[in-house]
Amino acid sequence: MKKYLSKTITIVLITYNLFGVAYTFDRPEHVSENIWNSILPHLISESHPMKKTLDEIFHSNTRVVFNSKSLKKAGFKNTKPGKWSGTIVATHKKLKGYLVKMYTDDQKGYIDWAKFIDRVKGAKSIKKAIEKNGWNNIFKVPNKWIYPLPESPAPPIGYSRKNFVLLVEDMDLLPKNVNLRMWRGAPMKKTMLNAIFLLLKEEGLRDSVYAFNLPFSKDKKIALVDTEYHHIWPVHYLSLLQYLSPSNREYWKQLVKNGGPNSTSR
Repeated sequence: MKKYLSKTITIVLITYNLFGVAYTFDRPEHVSENIWNSILPHLISESHPMKKTLDEIFHSNTRVVFNSKSLKKAGFKNTKPGKWSGTIVATHKKLKGYLVKMYTDDQKGYIDWAKFIDRVKGAKSIKKAIEKNGWNNIFKVPNKWIYPLPESPAPPIGYSRKNFVLLVEDMDLLPKNVNLRMWRGAPMKKTMLNAIFLLLKEEGLRDSVYAFNLPFSKDKKIALVDTEYHHIWPVHYLSLLQYLSPSNREYWKQLVKNGGPNSTSR
C-alpha cells in the first residue's frame, strides 16, 4: 500500500476590484455583504507602503480603537475628536507622511464606512477637477484609502463597534494662525480666488467655504482637506468673506453675484 505524505496547504484569498488592484481582506462576519461591496473599491491595497505598518499597529491583543486612551497606548497622537465632525485625526511615528482619520468604539452615532467612502470619492473627484482645469499649481488634495479593522478583539457589549479607519496623505499644512494671515495677505491673489470659486461651484463643496478646510500648505498650495461633502448645492460662498482682505471681499462678492469670473479676470 502506498504511503502519502501529509502537507499543509495555505490558501490566500485574493480579491480584485474593477481596476485589477489586489486585496487580501476577507469580509468580516459583522459587516454586511452590501457594505463590504461598497467599501471594496476603496480599500488599501496589499502593495501600499503603509499596509504592513497598519497591520502591525491594529492587529493587537487589545482593542486599539476602543477609546482615546487605547489609541494613545498604541502610539497615536492627537486623539481628541474634532469639535464639529467628531473625527479623530491622529498621527503615528510609524506612519510618516500620513494621517489616520477614525472614530472610536465609545463614540456613538457615527457610521464610519459611509463617511469614509464619501471622503475617498470626494478626493478622487476633486483631483480630477484640478487636473482637468490645470489648477495643479494652486490646489492639491490628499489620496485616501480605507483600512478594515481586525475582527478581534471585539469591543464590549453596549459600545458602537467601528470597523474601518481612513489613511490620508499628510498635506504638510501651515499652522492655523499662519494660514489665516495667508488668506488675508498677498498670497491670496484674484486668480486664486477665481479658481477657488470655480472649484467650489463645479464640485459642490459645501463645507469648503471656511479657511480651515482650505488651508495653505508649506509649498503655498491650497489643500482640499475636507472631501466628505461634495456635489451638494447650493454652496454658501459668502461664508469665505470673513477670511479675506477688504479688497478681496469686494472681489469675492462680485464673483458670487456674477456666478464666476469673466473671461478677462481668469
